[in-house]
Amino acid sequence: MAKIIPMGVNRNIFFPIDKSKARKSLGWSDEERIVLFYAGGDPVIKRYDFAKAVVKEAGRLCGKIRMENLEGGVSYDKMPLYINVADCYLLTSVNEGSPCMVKEAICCGVPVVSVDVGDVAIRFKKIKGTRVINNSIDDLAQAICDVFSGENKFYSAAAAEEIDEEKLLDEVIEIYKDVVK
Repeated sequence: MAKIIPMGVNRNIFFPIDKSKARKSLGWSDEERIVLFYAGGDPVIKRYDFAKAVVKEAGRLCGKIRMENLEGGVSYDKMPLYINVADCYLLTSVNEGSPCMVKEAICCGVPVVSVDVGDVAIRFKKIKGTRVINNSIDDLAQAICDVFSGENKFYSAAAAEEIDEEKLLDEVIEIYKDVVK
């Protein structure tokens, strides 16, 4: 029997932070609506241009939106702060396995709008306020507007618990114990 165990998230580092305080510490306005995106080392696979088109269309539909692209220059210790300032995290990748930024956003209580890639749909099963959408600019843009029109902050303890690194480490240890028997 095969079992897939995703990489976990340290919930002592990634947890909800007051958005206003997080924005103030970065010098950002509370008035902005911010969509966070991570182009990483490969903007082609992450589809940075596609994401910009999605956010542009969302802005046309529901008003001004700022897209903040993390290009890999943010230090790991600052990532929880950057995630918590966002009103929404957007994922438009061509392919992924189990995207860390999605799991970190879940643990920080930030809504996610994503294409159906990797294990994202599995992560979202127990979370209201997140959206898995097809590869349509219009549909993704509307999903962002839907997030903005509702309760922006959400938190799913059950979903965060499923990806807690300590819990997943225990699962790996149990597998090794079964193999050794």
